[in-house]
Amino acid sequence: MDADKFRQAIAERKERVNARDIEDWKWLLKSPPGRRQFWDLMKFAGTFASSFSADNAHVTSHNEGMRLVGNRILERIHQASPEAYSQMRREAVSLEAEEEKWLAQKRKELED
Repeated sequence: MDADKFRQAIAERKERVNARDIEDWKWLLKSPPGRRQFWDLMKFAGTFASSFSADNAHVTSHNEGMRLVGNRILERIHQASPEAYSQMRREAVSLEAEEEKWLAQKRKELED
């Protein structure tokens, strides 16, 4: 096999694998539990936070590594289903509001 055919075969394989992966992500993002878990992973990774630590460069490096993983998840979400990000954000905000409401109610019950 000559070099050009080999490079073309590799490129075609990468395209097939990427297409399969995008379909996998679309499937995962169709369900509310899937979207909740990806949102949780992105929050845990610090995707939406600064990675800088004024006290320790090693902590900054660790945080940045975590954030890069979260960014990779976010990138794949946007590639597979851009509308899923907006939907998962709305769902996360709604869930956080429900949690805050529940906590406020429990605090009030404890005060009474």
